[in-house]
Amino acid sequence: NILDGSRFSSWEDVMNERHISEDAKAIFDREIDYLSAGITNLANLMGIDTVLIAGDLKYDGESASEMLEKAVNARILHHPIKVYPACSDANIKPLASAEIVFDKFLSI
Repeated sequence: NILDGSRFSSWEDVMNERHISEDAKAIFDREIDYLSAGITNLANLMGIDTVLIAGDLKYDGESASEMLEKAVNARILHHPIKVYPACSDANIKPLASAEIVFDKFLSI
């Protein structure tokens, strides 16, 4: 867990303090770096063009998705991809299903 050993007990705390606290910003930046590396590898291998972020990153998801999209597109070998926060709308079931599939794929 990226929060282990830090003073933060939740991702919400990190997101709330990342603009005013160096240690929160460092954790946020590290998370974006790790995720962008994984997403870039997935995109280069599978040719995906869109990623939905969910879980803790959905807290202030617009900001996180913009930073993640920028980081991924700086690394990617082909066309740029779009990164969006998963949302709670009528499409939540298909979005959640896709998240489960990608989670299983990435954890193999």
